[in-house]
Amino acid sequence: MAGHNRVSLTSHQTAVIKEMASKGNSNGAIAAALDVKKSTVAHVAKKVRSGAGAPARENRDRPQKQGRPLSGFF
Repeated sequence: MAGHNRVSLTSHQTAVIKEMASKGNSNGAIAAALDVKKSTVAHVAKKVRSGAGAPARENRDRPQKQGRPLSGFF
């Protein structure tokens, strides 16, 4: 099974991608300027363009049933 040819970005390249993405440049323009694949740029740029994101939910359990308790389970 062949492995993926992954490219490690330098910290300078990552900083340039973040700066250009925040200015609204397209992934293709950023990739051409840095001579990297567009999919690599998209991975970093997505984090910049999405912002901080929604906070994680605190309550992951089922909501409490309002009203009378379920008698068949107790």
